[in-house]
Amino acid sequence: MTMKFRGKRALVSLSLLIALASGVGATPAHADPVLIDTLDNSTVIGNYTFSVTIPALDPDFGDAHMEIVPQWGNPTVGFAVSLPIRDAGTYTYTINPFGTQDQLTSQFGTGSQAFNVMGNPANVLVPGVAQVDFEYQVDSSSPVVRQLLTHITFKAACAAGTYSQDGGRPIGGACDPAPIGSYVNFPGATSATPCPGSQTTSGMSATSISACHRSTTPSPTLNIPIQDTTSVGNLTVRYTLTDEANSGSAQIVISNADYSRTITLLNTSVGTFSVTFNPLVANSALMSGHSVEFANVTTSHNSQAFANSLPIGNYTVRFQYQDIFANPFNGAQATNVLLTTPCDPGSFSASGTKDAQGSCTATSRGHFTSAPGAQSEQPCAKGSYAAEVGAWRCVLAAPNTYVATEGASTSTPCPSKYTSPQGSDALSDCKKPVVAVKYCNIKKGKKATASCIAIAASKTIPAKAKVSITVNKSDKKFCVVKSGQVFGKAKGICRVTLKVQPKKGKAVTYSSRIRVS
Repeated sequence: MTMKFRGKRALVSLSLLIALASGVGATPAHADPVLIDTLDNSTVIGNYTFSVTIPALDPDFGDAHMEIVPQWGNPTVGFAVSLPIRDAGTYTYTINPFGTQDQLTSQFGTGSQAFNVMGNPANVLVPGVAQVDFEYQVDSSSPVVRQLLTHITFKAACAAGTYSQDGGRPIGGACDPAPIGSYVNFPGATSATPCPGSQTTSGMSATSISACHRSTTPSPTLNIPIQDTTSVGNLTVRYTLTDEANSGSAQIVISNADYSRTITLLNTSVGTFSVTFNPLVANSALMSGHSVEFANVTTSHNSQAFANSLPIGNYTVRFQYQDIFANPFNGAQATNVLLTTPCDPGSFSASGTKDAQGSCTATSRGHFTSAPGAQSEQPCAKGSYAAEVGAWRCVLAAPNTYVATEGASTSTPCPSKYTSPQGSDALSDCKKPVVAVKYCNIKKGKKATASCIAIAASKTIPAKAKVSITVNKSDKKFCVVKSGQVFGKAKGICRVTLKVQPKKGKAVTYSSRIRVS
């Protein structure tokens, strides 16, 4: 390989010395080669494809090579390639004029019949004007014949996403990026292709029609809830997703001036869907109950993270999403939606639910509500009453009292010495107490002591008092008085009168009963 310098222009001329085989003659060939489809003062963009016709070449010996170097450049910049040509004919090759030796040999391989790159492995042709010199020589004694093109402009092809007037990168400059709303999907383009219809791109330099998209995210539809409605307990959100959503962008947002809860949905596909949940529970409870529907739940209170339950109140419920082209979020919403719960027992409202402040009307005295969600209060029944407001049940009238009317806030006592059972609902339930009758019990033929007779009358006989006993005339068939004492005559009950004369004081008379068995 020899280095030749022609004036200010440096040209690497690579010549292989081909030795003649012993005893074999060679016919010199001096006809110039012809580079087909390449004219002087032309421009090559990207890969350089050339065809060369060799008029004559010994099939056993010879050398053919091409040099490409800058017109006024450094002789170490550029390259020379040896071509495996041994016969006359036309040959076509494609090379990367800006490739290194390693890149070219990686593409074409090495060997005696391969596309061999010679020179500094780091040599890389820079874009600009260069000369192309194709030479071949039949043998070492024959002259080198060539075709020299002195003014070939080499440009790198504009990359996909860019373009220029001739498809090449301007020397020392850059290709134009595909404007917003267009794309370039191949290298070396001379213009950008507009997106179809009214579609656009998210930025410049788009490389595929797939980057074309609508300029806005299509509007979704929020079917449920609607404006100015009340949701008690579970909230159902029914929405229509009109386009595929970016992952993690389909969201239900529940917010008012103080609170904001964002529920990120797992579903991102087109269609109409419905999800039902309790919007007033804590984040953890909401996620644990809907892990197959919700990807995440975040809540803030006055812009601060808040994981507890949302309070009852009026909210805006919004469904929003971002399409797969990353356009801004679009959504639909229902305003003034009251998220609430049923009234507690002991309270009520016209709708049976708590208002925006979380309140219901407490029951009045004498009235109650026993179940959640009451729309009116109920009066206490007769025999019961409610003394305080907010009662969830009525209290039965205590023993010895009664409640004769509905809606009472207190009970009425029975007259003195009269009693009644619990829950009495009329004065007639008050009865005079029945005194239990006591007896002095004796066997037939046995006597009843004065002390036993006194005890049956719930009395006591003072010491040293004188006692006389008289049997009721109609009961003398059961009892008889002998020697001041009563004896049982026959089975039955006899009424007796005791007269007790204490040692001091007046005599006392009282009745008693004796049962003979």
